[in-house]
Amino acid sequence: MAIEDPTAIPESPEQVTEYMTAADQLWNDSRTDDAHVLYRSVFNSPVAAAPQSSLSGYRLALYLQTIGDVDGALGYVAYTTEPGTHDLEIALHAEMPDQVVDPSVVPQTMEACERYAQSIVSAFERSDWTTVEALVLAYQDTSIDVGIGRHALMQSFRGPALVHLGRNDEARPVLEYVIANSINDDGLARAHAAMQQIGIQVDDGGNPYETDDSRNLLAGIAAFEGGDEASATIALQSVVDSDAGDSDKGRAHFYLGSMAYHGQRYDEARTHLHAARSTAPEPEQGWTNDILSWRWQEE
Repeated sequence: MAIEDPTAIPESPEQVTEYMTAADQLWNDSRTDDAHVLYRSVFNSPVAAAPQSSLSGYRLALYLQTIGDVDGALGYVAYTTEPGTHDLEIALHAEMPDQVVDPSVVPQTMEACERYAQSIVSAFERSDWTTVEALVLAYQDTSIDVGIGRHALMQSFRGPALVHLGRNDEARPVLEYVIANSINDDGLARAHAAMQQIGIQVDDGGNPYETDDSRNLLAGIAAFEGGDEASATIALQSVVDSDAGDSDKGRAHFYLGSMAYHGQRYDEARTHLHAARSTAPEPEQGWTNDILSWRWQEE
């Protein structure tokens, strides 16, 4: 193998391309054990382009499926947009053990999160609103990084459930969160319908809570999740430096802190995370506390 240390994270776009070329050759030669090491390094690289991260994640998921690591495979499926992703996700779900979910227990693995998500949808379809809320509350407390879009999708079931339970005051901020963060058309439709049900008219083609700062925040989060650290930093720092509300600033601090942490800029990371701990909403606040507790033993 030409690359001296395949576990080393590539630090430039040129290195990423070199890793991808070598990994693709190994993959095509059926040397998937060797290829997956390189793909993992690319996937973890902050300078990998979105298409490179997506293909790496997809092939890592395929590799982990072949060795029976369904949970690990699901973790990568969440970050890939390759054409076969949906079919792979269906196959992985079919391999998941049939276990009853307990709303009083927070899911601790990606596989468990997927089982909870399926149970949330099932409870919603049978109009079991109390179970929907309990399951979503457990889901939102997970320490697994499922992504903001996935959290917003789950909250799109909780919001209407709260409306059906007659708890409109609690439902409104949940629905606003969905509208501000969801990229799922069905989830947005549920949120819009529930908002109209409680007497709040929402334009189906827009976001009434959107401002320049909120657009920058969502663009920064999307860039972060796509592995584009440079764009994420610019967008998120603009939120921190703006007149945005404390909640938006808190969220921006969390993602800036996460990037600094993974870049081993620990003093910078700790500063951002302290700011996030004070003002970020859930789930970012919970993730912030987890990092501070694990890395610096801060309670």
